[in-house]
Amino acid sequence: MQLEPACQKLPSYTTISQAVSAVPAASTIEVCPGNYPEQVVISKPLTLQGVVSGISGAAVVTVPSGGLTQSIQTSAFSSAVFYQILVQNTSGPVDIGNLAVDGTGEASQTDIVAGIFYLDSTGTVNNASARNQPGDFGSGILAVTTLSGAQTVTIQNSVVRGLQSSGSFGIVGYAAAGTLTTNITGNTVRCSTYVGCGLGIEVYRTTGTIQSNIVSGTVYGLLLFDSNVTAAQNTISSSLAGVSLYSASGSVTGNQIDAGGQIGVSLVGYTTTNPVVQGNTISNSSTAILGCDTVGGGEVGLHRNRQHRKGRGGWYTNARPQQQHHHAQHLLCDCDRGGETVRLRDCS
Repeated sequence: MQLEPACQKLPSYTTISQAVSAVPAASTIEVCPGNYPEQVVISKPLTLQGVVSGISGAAVVTVPSGGLTQSIQTSAFSSAVFYQILVQNTSGPVDIGNLAVDGTGEASQTDIVAGIFYLDSTGTVNNASARNQPGDFGSGILAVTTLSGAQTVTIQNSVVRGLQSSGSFGIVGYAAAGTLTTNITGNTVRCSTYVGCGLGIEVYRTTGTIQSNIVSGTVYGLLLFDSNVTAAQNTISSSLAGVSLYSASGSVTGNQIDAGGQIGVSLVGYTTTNPVVQGNTISNSSTAILGCDTVGGGEVGLHRNRQHRKGRGGWYTNARPQQQHHHAQHLLCDCDRGGETVRLRDCS
């Protein structure tokens, strides 16, 4: 195999793990094209960058011949997490770019498996690929905080694919303790073979932005759980529920949602957190927005969302009550109910 010229000039290590151990903090490790069957642990700030080559393939972290044997137990989960790349307790940012992580060959179907796992660390994942992570909680890219303090993880321009079960996750941010900001932008998440194979993007107790992602075929496109996030300009298709807000604040704006004959936006479990749902386009839904009857103790702002219903003559736009077009079944609208201000329900 002809080597990329840059790789011919670099100091050579047999494995990524050897390079990580050898370099000082804040170094840049350039990973030449090829397969790296290992589990990588990073515990100091550095940059791990795949060499982009026009003559060779990508740099891919693969499953060792004996499977994933190293795991870490955290207070966030009852089970240990088996990882392919673990970024743990770093004193500065760890940036990962132009790398692929492939879980093919890992036999476990009952363990938590993560392709790239940030634990109590800050950094950026850019232009990466995570695929075929198995298990009942197989995650392509997972960011978790379990300690006090604040961490920020940015995941951008990356692809997570090959979700393999109803328990699979594409990208997850979870603040079990402390503060976690997750900025998730410009990514693609998709199932392997069938609709309803898991969750595309989930955030739990986080802040941040979820923007301009493409999610297809998952049970939930976006699951916003007890988080204060901005979810904007995402494209979600073939999902059983496009966006679900569960005790979430922030806003859901300008998203394109093909609900796959199911639910566009779900407010089931919403309590007192006053989210804004605005300017979304929802098509192919049995219920465009679900959950008014379960809303309690707060207000929902729903403005200028568009719903397309087959056989009903095109698009309808929700507006203030005095602007409604009542001939459309399940038209989206703002409502007053029992003297409460701007409550949400389906109007007929």
